[in-house]
Amino acid sequence: MRSSQPTPLAWLVRCEQVIAIVLVVTILVTMSMQVVARYLFRMPLPWSEEVARLAMIWLTFISASFVLAQKGHIAVEIGGDGTNADAPQESGDRSRVKPYHLRTILLGWQLRSLVLLLTCLALVLGGLPFMVRVYPVASPGIGASKTFWYGAAGAGFGLMAVHCVADILTRISRFFPSARKPQA
Repeated sequence: MRSSQPTPLAWLVRCEQVIAIVLVVTILVTMSMQVVARYLFRMPLPWSEEVARLAMIWLTFISASFVLAQKGHIAVEIGGDGTNADAPQESGDRSRVKPYHLRTILLGWQLRSLVLLLTCLALVLGGLPFMVRVYPVASPGIGASKTFWYGAAGAGFGLMAVHCVADILTRISRFFPSARKPQA
């Protein structure tokens, strides 16, 4: 029987979803305030577009992370989906199963997750020097450091890397059932 306690990864996904909701509400409220201030009071807010833009940037990367965790991105299946639906069920002939599992390992989610993990890590590590370099530069409307602006990409790709590692470990553990902990 599975434990009723959520895993740390489930908590991370839930936090990402809550942050995304807060960012969407921030965009909605800020833009609504701008419309009211501009057309009702004839005094537009000088900072509202910048806040909405910053929230949209963070929303993009945080949302991409939890969508990746839920495997909601559009994908092209190259090596099958890993279900092995055409394998013989009742006969003792298991000769078709092993090559399919090998193909699933080589062309399946492990390879895709590994490539995505390496890409995310390269983007995070490649972007760090730039984020440090733009630290003293502030945005004109709200005065936030550009590091905070560009940090959204680093945070998003870092979270995506965490989800990739979790996916790789989960899928690898399926090939070694004896290594799994017994469920109480």
